Amino acid sequence: TIHDNIDTKYQIIKNNINNKINIITIIKSDLYNKVYQNINDYKKYFFMELPFPSIIFDFHTHQVEIANNSFTDIIGLPLEHICNMKITDIFHENNQMINNYLSVSNPYKKTFFITKYDVTTDKSIIFEIHPIIQEDQGSIKVLFIMRNIFGDIQVLEERTITNQLRYDFLTTSTSDSILIVDNGIITDMNNSACALWQYSKFELKDQPLSLIIPDATQYINNSSVIKGHPIQFIGIKKDKSTFKGSFIAQTFDNLDKKTMIYIIRDLTASNIVERLIHEHYNFTHTIFHAQPNLIVVYDEFNTITKCNKPMLDFLGYETVEDMKKIGNLSTLFLQEEGFITSDNYDNWFLLPIEQPLQEFAVAMNDSKGNYNIFNLQSTILVNDKELFYVVSFTNITETMEKQRCLKDANSIITSLHDDMKETIKENIEILSQYQKLATIGTMIGFITHQWKQPLNIIGLIAQNTEDMIIEGDFDNEDITSMMQSVMNQVMFMAETMENFNNFFKPEDVNVPFSVSNAINSITQLLLPMMKKYNIAINLELDPELNIHKVYGLSNDLKQVIMNIIVNSRDAIVARRETQTDIEGTVDVKGYIDNNYIVISIIDNGTGLSPEALEKIYDMHYTTKGSGGTGIGMYMSNIIINKMNGTINIQNRDDDIGAVIKITLPIHK
Repeated sequence: TIHDNIDTKYQIIKNNINNKINIITIIKSDLYNKVYQNINDYKKYFFMELPFPSIIFDFHTHQVEIANNSFTDIIGLPLEHICNMKITDIFHENNQMINNYLSVSNPYKKTFFITKYDVTTDKSIIFEIHPIIQEDQGSIKVLFIMRNIFGDIQVLEERTITNQLRYDFLTTSTSDSILIVDNGIITDMNNSACALWQYSKFELKDQPLSLIIPDATQYINNSSVIKGHPIQFIGIKKDKSTFKGSFIAQTFDNLDKKTMIYIIRDLTASNIVERLIHEHYNFTHTIFHAQPNLIVVYDEFNTITKCNKPMLDFLGYETVEDMKKIGNLSTLFLQEEGFITSDNYDNWFLLPIEQPLQEFAVAMNDSKGNYNIFNLQSTILVNDKELFYVVSFTNITETMEKQRCLKDANSIITSLHDDMKETIKENIEILSQYQKLATIGTMIGFITHQWKQPLNIIGLIAQNTEDMIIEGDFDNEDITSMMQSVMNQVMFMAETMENFNNFFKPEDVNVPFSVSNAINSITQLLLPMMKKYNIAINLELDPELNIHKVYGLSNDLKQVIMNIIVNSRDAIVARRETQTDIEGTVDVKGYIDNNYIVISIIDNGTGLSPEALEKIYDMHYTTKGSGGTGIGMYMSNIIINKMNGTINIQNRDDDIGAVIKITLPIHK
């Protein structure tokens, strides 16, 4: 009803869905208070008439504050009773899911799924929970709006065809096999179904259900046969092997198709226990009571129906009837962090089924007071339309004790960590000095080779000078020229010695330095030695290297580069043993890559074997036999890591030689 004064501000006080028709009443604002005393009355009326079951509770106290009419209908309890309950008590079938929701510091709005028994339909229904959060004067109120995902044809159609949320639910939220069947043809399935029947999704899609369940014809269009109860069947896998299974099906009309959702479980793993229950008198003493694990069987009403003799002996009881007097077994669980406790009173044995990828443990004392820890496993069995939960307790006390001992050992090792760390540091310093001594030996060999030619030239000049003096055949210009030649050779030898001294000059403080200068310095020192072996060093340095610097000790980097180039020389010489005509080359490149300076050294030697690539940085590992120390690349790796860089070694793509790449961060 819309009143006369069009300028009056209107308020919507009711929005109800009835037979798909929106019924909206609009009144003037000046008439509003005559109908409802305040906005809270309006909100309460709107909430109570919501067509979806809804409930509001305090997030911190878990106390239910109000539930609407739809919710009280499905739960079958009056509102005043519900308001005196905890939210965990109302959703006890999903205790783990609700506890997970309540365990976070702030509630989240992401939807999730639960199962709830509906007294109006006498069935368990899957609901999609939509949380709505509201903060009110320091407290946090949470509204759960529940949507029956099987109750609306349009929703089913969306989930069957386009709704991605349905796929997430089918593939990640359950370990059970699920099939979607239209008029007897499989239209979709989850990963668990493919694994159970050993078909791919492509192979199962659009195939008749009778391919995998031969007697499926009687279920396809006959909902009266199913009636929401578990149905047992014999399934045939791709390899023609058979297995015993059970399914619960939900049927609904989807346009012109008769669509059914089959939720399936493989009963193969539980056949032994199922036979024990079904043929109680034949197997009780021979198998069931001979099991080393403690076994308890619950019915669908959470009542103990059977347990084996090891369980009775553990608790000190003579019969199952005596054991029933303790009530729920969880009252014996010790309250310890990380274990299942009596807080999970209602559904503790369902946790391994609901979360099969997680391990659950309990702690109990036996009848003599001895402490024991058990790993918990549960299995669902269906026998003559009855549901049973078989719970097995595996004693892991000894294993846990070993783990405790290992933990204590780790604590002892940790306490020695500082001493060991200092010892390792000292050993690395000793190895570093050893490597430098080895490098000095190598460099002395270089200098000896480099000084041979200048000394020969000086010797020839001295001989010529003596001959000229004896023969008297000389003038001042000849003397000046020969003296200049001598000085040139002396200066070359002095420069060589200066490079040698600079290379081994002690450096105690890390400083920014030029990579370009370090590369030029060490390659100049190595050029004569490489020429002796007829190996060319090709330098290709990006001009930007002169702008940027790295942080560390320049002589350490020179030592790494020299060690790599000497290794390249040895690899080229080794290759010439079988290919005498190859021209040896070592390409040294330097360039900028984002915020890093990269030094790339590429040779055309023998390359490295898979074993060498794996062990190249191991201490004392060498491919040179008695000619190598086995600490060159080990120390090189340590030096580069201390500069916050990386060193990578691999064979060339053409399998001719190796590629060594050093990456160092640019100093800011």
